[in-house]
Formats: sequence, C-alpha cells, structure tokens
Amino acid sequence: MSLERITLQATPEFTGLDEQSAVNYFKAKYTILPLLKSRVINPFGKLLKSQSGFNSSNLPTEKIFTSTELGDITFKIESERRIKRPRLVDVYQGLKDHLNFLKEGYEDEIQRKGVRTFKNQPYVKLSEIFLKIEELKQEVTVDEIKQSIKHDYEEEFSGNLVIPLSYDLKLTESDALTYVRAESLDKLIKSKTVKPFEDKLKLQTGYNKDNLPKEMKTKWVQVESNLFQLQSIPENTVKYANIVSSLDKEAPNKITKKSRYGELIALRDGLELDIKITETYNPKNFKNEVYLSINGILERINQLKEENTNPSLNQKISYYPEI
Repeated sequence: MSLERITLQATPEFTGLDEQSAVNYFKAKYTILPLLKSRVINPFGKLLKSQSGFNSSNLPTEKIFTSTELGDITFKIESERRIKRPRLVDVYQGLKDHLNFLKEGYEDEIQRKGVRTFKNQPYVKLSEIFLKIEELKQEVTVDEIKQSIKHDYEEEFSGNLVIPLSYDLKLTESDALTYVRAESLDKLIKSKTVKPFEDKLKLQTGYNKDNLPKEMKTKWVQVESNLFQLQSIPENTVKYANIVSSLDKEAPNKITKKSRYGELIALRDGLELDIKITETYNPKNFKNEVYLSINGILERINQLKEENTNPSLNQKISYYPEI
C-alpha cells in the first residue's frame, strides 16, 4: 500500500535511563528527525534560498536580504559571499615546508631568492614570507555562497504534523506553515529527547572535557533491553585559523591597547610586539628590507601551534536496540 503522507509528533521528554526513554530516543533520532530534515526542512529551505536569485554560480558582491511572504509568515533570506578556507592546516604546513626547504638549501649552499646570511645564520626577506602565505592561501581559498533563513513565526509547535511523502513541497502558504512547524518540532525533539538522553549516557563513561582518557576507552551500557556502546576518544584540536591570523592579520587603521594584529605585520610596520616574540624572529634590516631568522620563524610557528592546540573529547554512541 502506497503512503501519501505520514503524521509525526513530538516524542516524550527524557525522564531517565529506562526502557521508554531508549525507545523514544531511537524513534526520535532514527525516524522522526531524519524525516523532518529530508522531506520538509531541507527541500523547503532550498526553495526559499532559490528566491534570492543567488547560488554558487551567481555569488552576491555584498550581503543581500530577500523577503518572501507566504500567508502570515514572512521569510528573510540573507545571502553573502563567503571565502571558504577548508584546510588552513595546508597553509601552516606549507609555510613550514617552505621554510625547511630554504633552510636545507642554505645548508647545501644553494642560493634561494630572498635568503641571505646574518652572523652565519640563514635569514629570509619578510616580504617573501608574505608572498608565500598569500600563495598558499590562494590554493585553499574558495568563494562560496552562505545563506541563512529567518522568519517571524514564533509559535512553539508540539502537536501532530502531517508531512507529504508522495509529492514535493512548493512555495505555498500551507507548505510554509508545515516548514516552520517542522523546524520547531525538530528543535523541540533534539532538546527534550535526544540531547538529554545522550548526555546522560555519556556521563556513564566517567570522562568529560576536564577528565580525558589517555587513549580510546570503550564502555558498554545496557538500558533494559537496549545496548549502547560508548567510545571516548581523546583528541587534540588545533585552531589553524588562529595560527595564520596570528602571523598576518592586518592591523586596524586606529591602533588601541585592545587592537589585535599579526606578528609579521607588526615586524613589517614597526608596531608594538612582545619583546620575547621579537627576539625569536630576530629581525635584521638590510637595504630598507626586513629579514627574519628562518630558524626563528620555524620556532615561532611551532610555538603558535602549541598555544592553539586544545585537548578535546570525542564521544561516539552506537545503539543496539532490543538485545
């Protein structure tokens, strides 16, 4: 028998690690939420965004707001061009590899552009470092569109929601209402059923961000007829974007005590920089050009990596119902 529609409703709130909460969790995470996303939220959101006229092939030059009214609901689509830098780790590693390349060439007495000797140590022209960073950024920089949707529908929906299975949503008043109610239901189920259940499960491991295991640990938790496998995995999260901006972030027009700018920018423009950091770069001036110690730059970017590396905990849940 072919279904044309299905009725979804909010799952009960989490009350504890018991059989009913496990059933509610399974139904919410693996049935209701995927259906809301695939049949309503994602496709209708795509329709709304198309009303802006912008896409990955037609990017806006500035932030643009587009309004669409469907019945009593007004949708506002915000479109803007975003510079996506998917792998700034490549900029960090590329710069490090380039500096080692210059260093090895110097040791082999190979002449490289922008490299010279001060006190028997290899130095590189600061302007060449800026050129290399920009080159590396260009290799990983992609322009893409960023779009978000806001609306003036404020009712928290927790009733029965009928969603279509046999036809696709359109930009109509009734489908707009289905969309905003689906969004509300999605948020409600995640906050009341799914997240508290998973948070309670993770507590059973005894690990958290302040108490990390030294290696991956596995714990099995049984909730009556339901079995859960929890893997607690210690990780190191490196903020490579912070490392790169710590080097080349341009200074604001008006410098104050709270101003933040890159260390290489400070060395280029004669701005204030911590004396210990300056000593690490050990800058030299020659023919109106600033040169930095290659060993000093390598040491400093390693320090920046350490400063921007934070231990974190990744906890994965696998669910085996009715064991």
